Amino acid sequence: MELQTYKTPRRIGCGKDGVVFQISRDLVAKIGFGERVTFHESEIAERAHQEGISIPVPYGVHLITFPHTENPNPYAGKTINGFVMEKLIGKNGFQLCGPEEVNEAYVLLNMAIKKAVLKGFNPIDSRYPRNYIFTPDREIKLIDFTSWSHRDIPSILRNREN
Repeated sequence: MELQTYKTPRRIGCGKDGVVFQISRDLVAKIGFGERVTFHESEIAERAHQEGISIPVPYGVHLITFPHTENPNPYAGKTINGFVMEKLIGKNGFQLCGPEEVNEAYVLLNMAIKKAVLKGFNPIDSRYPRNYIFTPDREIKLIDFTSWSHRDIPSILRNREN
């Protein structure tokens, strides 16, 4: 896949394990805090996608180049590995409105997590409201796989040295 990227990746999110940048109209890249985090997340997402788990389409790890800038930016002038995936449109759990939407999302979330568990995943923090998206098509997409493990892929929560 050839990435058609923006000249300047635009930061759209930040969490405890990395920063998410929009790199094109349809793609985002998560720069993990440590190479090990980036590659683990990509490996878990690739396996989950193959198993039919409801997640954004993963595109693997690619080099993301950040241009030099006058604004303070720790990535300026660097090229860094980022886990690239489909950009989702929708609401996270904090943004859901009304009891009907919350209930619908909760039922779908439970089904998605149950399917992941049946396929051998341990989606540890998937219920956290920022770790899923409720799409306009009324689907739940699980996101943020840093804490996940699979029976064939160990967790990186222990010994997190990069």
